[in-house]
Amino acid sequence: MTRILWTSMFALAAASPAVAQEDPPPSEVAPFCTEGYVHADTDDDRLISNEELQAAIDAEWEALDADRSGDLTNEEIVACLNLIAGTQSASTDRSAENMAEADTDADGMLSAQEFMDAAQAAYDDIHSDPSLSADDPRMMVLRRYIVLSPDEAGGPLSEMTSDDVAARSAQAFRDLDTNADEMIDAAEWSRQDSARRDIGAQINMRTTEIDTDRSGTVSAEEYRQSRMDDLEAAREAALSDAEGSGEGNAQDTASDDGAEGDVPVVYYRYESTF
Repeated sequence: MTRILWTSMFALAAASPAVAQEDPPPSEVAPFCTEGYVHADTDDDRLISNEELQAAIDAEWEALDADRSGDLTNEEIVACLNLIAGTQSASTDRSAENMAEADTDADGMLSAQEFMDAAQAAYDDIHSDPSLSADDPRMMVLRRYIVLSPDEAGGPLSEMTSDDVAARSAQAFRDLDTNADEMIDAAEWSRQDSARRDIGAQINMRTTEIDTDRSGTVSAEEYRQSRMDDLEAAREAALSDAEGSGEGNAQDTASDDGAEGDVPVVYYRYESTF
């Protein structure tokens, strides 16, 4: 079973054309709108608990509900998620040669699963040696799989968490997958930089799905329920994947007494592409 989930497009920044409105002063821009995700794994244990998700939902809601009305309009959602639309990522050294390092089935394409695994492996590699400098070749490997702004490109990545890497590499996969076929071919991979992709139609569709009472807006209850559904889908996928691979305890996805457990961050962060 694949780990790739459609958790919620609200967990990642969109790339559709911005809604016409006045830009808020920089001090009023929520990090969720500028960074594209909320850091949910606050204790950095690579698991997302229900409590951590609740805190992340609160931060997302605060960023999205710009007029503090208690309901979300589609325009508010798009305005936040489009704030960095079209932004170019920092250049990397992606090439046909180093694509093979992640192409584990040697089919000439990178699936989201392969991309995810390569990003996590690169993250683990740099954290195995805390003395790495910013220009160490292992830092360059991680940069191939994550979204970085030009201002971030020259800095060290050792302070990033697994949650950061999961969210940023999910963004990178979607941005590189220009034809939206959920695979990255050699031409897409070899692009030295990328820009946020237009997913405006998917935002509209997702908003309609969450608006279960068909009121035309998304209430706090509807939004919270959709995000909890996302976590449950991630939990079930993680458990099924672990059982299918013979990992009996499913990596703490369920506790010994049968209660719902925490979810590995990679299952929560990597949704299907749009």
